[in-house]
Amino acid sequence: MVNLSKIEIEEKYQDYKVESFASNEVVLQQEKQGNCGEHYLVKDKEGQVAIYQILEDGTEKEIEVTGITTEYLPETDKITMEKGIRSKWQTKFKSFN
Repeated sequence: MVNLSKIEIEEKYQDYKVESFASNEVVLQQEKQGNCGEHYLVKDKEGQVAIYQILEDGTEKEIEVTGITTEYLPETDKITMEKGIRSKWQTKFKSFN
């Protein structure tokens, strides 16, 4: 990318959007559909909170059944847990261990 103009970069990297262009830095962005393997789903499994990793192909891999009961949740939260709550980072769940 050295010595290229913004137009030359846009032509060379057509699948990317030039987010910013400066003499010392060029930022390109590309969006892709699908999962990256870093997304997680928290949902009810047999009355307990379970954590699943959403794999790149969209399937769910069980990571942990926490032992935390969903029995005392309000009905609206139980419905939400049946569908699952998506999260991008597993570290948010470390306190379950």
